[in-house]
Amino acid sequence: ARLVILQALDAERKGAEINFSHDAYCIYFSVRCLVEDVREMINILGEILLVPELSKKELTLLKSQMITDEMENKTNPEWMGAEALTRLLYPKDHFHYLRTPAQRVTDIKSVKKADLVHFHKKVSGIGSMIAVLGGDIEKTHQDILKALFKKLPETEGLESTLKSKGPLSPVQKTSDVYIADKSSVSLYLGQATEVSLSHKDYFPLMVGIVVLGGSGLGVRLMREVRDAKGLTYGIHARLKGARCGVAGYFEISGTFAPALLSQGEEATFAELKKWVEKGITKEELDEKKENLIGSFSIALGTTRGLVHEILAEATEGFPKEYIDEYPKIIQALTLEGVNAAIRRHINPANIAIVRAGTLEGIKSRPSRK
Repeated sequence: ARLVILQALDAERKGAEINFSHDAYCIYFSVRCLVEDVREMINILGEILLVPELSKKELTLLKSQMITDEMENKTNPEWMGAEALTRLLYPKDHFHYLRTPAQRVTDIKSVKKADLVHFHKKVSGIGSMIAVLGGDIEKTHQDILKALFKKLPETEGLESTLKSKGPLSPVQKTSDVYIADKSSVSLYLGQATEVSLSHKDYFPLMVGIVVLGGSGLGVRLMREVRDAKGLTYGIHARLKGARCGVAGYFEISGTFAPALLSQGEEATFAELKKWVEKGITKEELDEKKENLIGSFSIALGTTRGLVHEILAEATEGFPKEYIDEYPKIIQALTLEGVNAAIRRHINPANIAIVRAGTLEGIKSRPSRK
């Protein structure tokens, strides 16, 4: 461990970096360095993977930091609202169901060094690992990476907890999460879908949702609820969690002043119904096609963006040629196909709604009709 720290410090002086991160689906590690430092940096990465310190002192410190983060999450309307929505949409044993901060604190406190050692033995090998090299690549660089793989053990991996049980029972639930002394309220609307990344309706539905509430200018929710009516600080729509074979869920999230929440909720629901019933326009579809294809091309213009895209596609099991197919897939979408996908998968009558923040004095909810 001491050697790894010294080498890592030397890497920092070179302007190189090694990063570790994770999400609900994968553990990630990345190296970024000059061409002449590839061998050294991959060797450092290998040593970190093979002989992590896993000290009790560091574990205690990390647990304390994580518990502090969870306590802060309890006061964050956006965080609490987003998590509460998943608990309305899914049963407790579903992959997308998020436990409460208090439940996670209990889990964090229970972790011991032996648990980390056990976890490391299961996941630190080459079982399901995917590696991508990007940049001024030479055969020697590939050989260095292959040499690292030979050092790593064959691991059994973890039993997958990814669950996609097919259609879920429609829900029309509401939940209020009370958080004191907040100047804004977070509003979440959502519905579980059957759409995973490999589903035939993924791209039509995704583009339809981008028109409703994606990033950029001219999206409907921002245009109508914020710009025209002045009811929100910001509002967006997205298809979340559609990865690794798991069906995702539709989500709208917005931030409102407490006095404007009821009006904002009513205006948001009205735009949602209009979007489902009337669909999007040809002009909206053409604009979003151009934006999505352009953003994709720009992302591939950097080594980091190229590697990220290749890794994302490999993780989903797509062939390497897929990177050339994405623009064609988007360009081929039709107005009829997008609007049909919206109507197939989104039903305003089954939308769950969460309000999180300082809700005193806000008792009534707008009609869904």
